[in-house]
Amino acid sequence: MTNLPSVRPLRIDDDLVAAALAAVCLYLEAEQAEAIEEAPSRSAWQAAALISAQGGTPTRSGITAAWRTADRVGRAAHWSAGILGTFD
Repeated sequence: MTNLPSVRPLRIDDDLVAAALAAVCLYLEAEQAEAIEEAPSRSAWQAAALISAQGGTPTRSGITAAWRTADRVGRAAHWSAGILGTFD
């Protein structure tokens, strides 16, 4: 017979199990992080088309609406009746 080194079974304790589970979790997290692809950013036109295709109505920006109101108020402040306003 040949002298083969005896192979003793490993002692499995809580620390070994915790280390193995941590290694598997780290491996899976790294693998999943590589698989996640970020969605490309959409332009305002593409977002509006998507909302319209889903049956919704695209909303307008509150800033744009506020500027339109301010512009309208400014025009009304400088409005005159012209020559017709002199016949009172």
